[in-house]
Amino acid sequence: MEFFAETDREEHKSLVKNLQGINRVKHLAKEERSFYVNISLTDSEYQVAPKVILAMVIDVTERIEAEHAGDSGQQDGHPREMATGVAMN
Repeated sequence: MEFFAETDREEHKSLVKNLQGINRVKHLAKEERSFYVNISLTDSEYQVAPKVILAMVIDVTERIEAEHAGDSGQQDGHPREMATGVAMN
């Protein structure tokens, strides 16, 4: 749980335990840099381990920053162009 901001850990603990997706959460990298991610969770069983949780983590920082820039009127470009750019990343 150390990859979540300390203030968010308790809140996200139950979501992870129940395998619920977590969207737009602040993630902490090793060098204390933070960025935003969406997390999808599933469980699996292997012969060497009784049960594990698999996480797919997608960095959505640029998407959130583009949305904030668009909200403040600083974004150049048409919304359709933005959607196409995001889809191709």
